[in-house]
Amino acid sequence: MGAVVYSGLQAEHNATAAPGVKPVGIMIVTRLKAQADEVVSDINAYVGRHVAVADHTDSRATPEQLHESDIVVITHAAYTRAKGTVSGVNADRWQRGGGAEDDYSPSLTKPWRTSWNILN
Repeated sequence: MGAVVYSGLQAEHNATAAPGVKPVGIMIVTRLKAQADEVVSDINAYVGRHVAVADHTDSRATPEQLHESDIVVITHAAYTRAKGTVSGVNADRWQRGGGAEDDYSPSLTKPWRTSWNILN
């Protein structure tokens, strides 16, 4: 619940920020796709408008949705793959053995995503 409240407060702050003030984005990483969807639903319900979006194999966000959303929720597997691609550093140290790989998002490495401000 803490992440939901904090994310909602940040989204509201972004909406009321003075002109010229850059909004602050939040990325939340979950283990499973179902958890990502649940967090997005909870945040949007808390705020009362669409401020969060999930991006995984069952629910791909468009580049426009990613750009316009205050909060993006992805899976841990997508995060580790993107981290390895964006930073050029091998992300193997973040890998854990076992698990349901088919429940994880396969990749977050498209060029338009690597330039997204929250990953910088």
